[in-house]
Amino acid sequence: MIHYDDDGLGQAASMFVRLKSGRALFLTEHAHAVEHLGSKGPVVEVDARDIAEIDVEPFVDEVLEAFQLSREDVDWIAPIDKARALDWIQHWADYFAKRDRAGNGDPLK
Repeated sequence: MIHYDDDGLGQAASMFVRLKSGRALFLTEHAHAVEHLGSKGPVVEVDARDIAEIDVEPFVDEVLEAFQLSREDVDWIAPIDKARALDWIQHWADYFAKRDRAGNGDPLK
């Protein structure tokens, strides 16, 4: 776990977690959100490829099972458009392929 000052958001703690399936997620908790905004725990961020592969609900179930939590412990699940996630993945795959073909690793213009 790393503790740091997140610019403009105050003190935060983050960590990566690998689930039994091999999928990874990133947990981040901001002290200000807990102390002043009613946040009950960390934000869980996941890889869009995992959402595109298995969809949101099965991934949420996997995370809840890993932490021995129930749906009642969840405040909010971001609505995800699976087609949009696939488009986003393809966009970045195309970008990195072009960059790699350019051979210098510099951002493309």
